[in-house]
Amino acid sequence: MTIGKLYNGSITSLKWQSQVIKNEGDTAVDMTGWTISDESNKVYTFPSGFVLNANAKVIVYTGSGEDTQNKLYWGSNVPIWNNDHDTSYLRDDEGNLVDKWGW
Repeated sequence: MTIGKLYNGSITSLKWQSQVIKNEGDTAVDMTGWTISDESNKVYTFPSGFVLNANAKVIVYTGSGEDTQNKLYWGSNVPIWNNDHDTSYLRDDEGNLVDKWGW
């Protein structure tokens, strides 16, 4: 499981601000309770029953929308990711660091 690209978009628009999570393994992963967080500890928790299939990806958008198998929504009304620097942390349901990506 890896963090792919982070699309930061405009600081004033949440339309494109998103994080790509990839399952590069050969088996599906139940991501119930997994989290994405940033350096200031803003946390997104994957919904109950969300499974990321083998060799699949999901895009987690900062704003609001309807969750699907390949698009999830944080539901934030403000930008999460800083333009100048930040780090994204992916943790499993036990809080273990799975991957991180910074700029």
